[in-house]
Amino acid sequence: MLSCGNCGLSVTAEKKVKHQKNGNVHEYIYYRCTKKRKDFRCLEPAITQNKLANQLASLLADYAMPTAWASKLETMLAKDEQKASEASKDFIANAEARIASLQSKLQRLLDGYLDQDIDQQTYRAKQAKLMSEKKSLEEKVSKLTLASNSWIEPMRNWISFASSISKIAISCEPVAMKQALLQIEGLNLFLSNKKARLKPRAFSYSPQKNHWSALRAALFSAAARPSEKLKSPILVPREGFEPPT
Repeated sequence: MLSCGNCGLSVTAEKKVKHQKNGNVHEYIYYRCTKKRKDFRCLEPAITQNKLANQLASLLADYAMPTAWASKLETMLAKDEQKASEASKDFIANAEARIASLQSKLQRLLDGYLDQDIDQQTYRAKQAKLMSEKKSLEEKVSKLTLASNSWIEPMRNWISFASSISKIAISCEPVAMKQALLQIEGLNLFLSNKKARLKPRAFSYSPQKNHWSALRAALFSAAARPSEKLKSPILVPREGFEPPT
């Protein structure tokens, strides 16, 4: 998860045990560069686990969604879910009615052919046209049934996780912080002069390409305007030249 800011190699943990003359034993965990480059002498110093954990918690806090934002997003999500459900139900109902009508036409067409009211060439041409429309509608209904709300649960899970980050950062529990940091896309963490630093990967500079980047940008924007700290300009953007949604 961490690389050395001096030579670029991985950072590893090392346990050291100190025995005192009075019999007490103390264990310390340090994080340091693996220093395995033969062509480079890395002088990056080690850092204790507690100090590193505190620094990572501070970095993690930059991605913690405020409870007020999470609540607002949940409300918006519920409305979107309801709208999507209603829209898909209307489309599916209309499509199924059209499919039933096409099936009825296919049956009448077959009856006309069997009764020799229409020739084979005409029958084949009309059958192909009706079957093509029927199959197209059936595929659309199938896809819509599966995908109409496919984004809802991932979004809901993300909101829940993002709003829980503050608790993870406060707890400073190493395993929980590691899992949280690994879920945040685009992070490039490195250790330099005994300090954990963050350099976003190139693609994550764009909020449109990385929702974590967008959240962090909104948090910094809100922090710069304390009187509006519970409002995010990214949460509900103003209409511009783009089509309204």
